Amino acid sequence: MELAWVNASELDRYWRNDDSYVCKYGKEPNSAWFVDREKKDGLILPEVILLRKDGTTAVSISANRHRTRWLISDKQLTEIPVGMREGDIDAAIELGLVIRRIAEDEAVNLPVKHPH
Repeated sequence: MELAWVNASELDRYWRNDDSYVCKYGKEPNSAWFVDREKKDGLILPEVILLRKDGTTAVSISANRHRTRWLISDKQLTEIPVGMREGDIDAAIELGLVIRRIAEDEAVNLPVKHPH
């Protein structure tokens, strides 16, 4: 799994083409969304899979769908860090979905407060 920053509006657009799509999440975030249970820090990222089916491009989010919806809709972020299969990154860059890869030693900071 590689990490990348994605364009949130493009993620939402391609995600709508998949059954995993969550159109609304009107609750407060769960504190476990932002904490590695073993390390007690960190950020648990959505896992995004690029799909091509019947001539349509879609993304499926296999984990952390509600957190992703919250980041897009409630926090209105324009860029979101995600995990993707290595083979999907280059194709996602061409589609305008991936903005850039996240370096191995790069800190990932989001403008959200950790819910306690």
